[in-house]
Amino acid sequence: SLVVRLVRQPMKAVEIADALKVTAPQAQKWLKRLVEEGVLEKNKQDARYSLSETCLSESDGPGKPTAETRPAGTGK
Repeated sequence: SLVVRLVRQPMKAVEIADALKVTAPQAQKWLKRLVEEGVLEKNKQDARYSLSETCLSESDGPGKPTAETRPAGTGK
């Protein structure tokens, strides 16, 4: 997803909202869902979102398609 590609470095929800040109509540809704799905992690100390360890290790696997390399619209 676009949010996952954006969060290469830990970012706050408002920074993500600004980058995506959406409201903060909309970004927070998306971020909450991505945290629930295990894609992102939220650091409770500084309220920054980052890619989960699981997501990072999966994207590092050899030959495994990533969001950048897989054909648009396939979702897998």
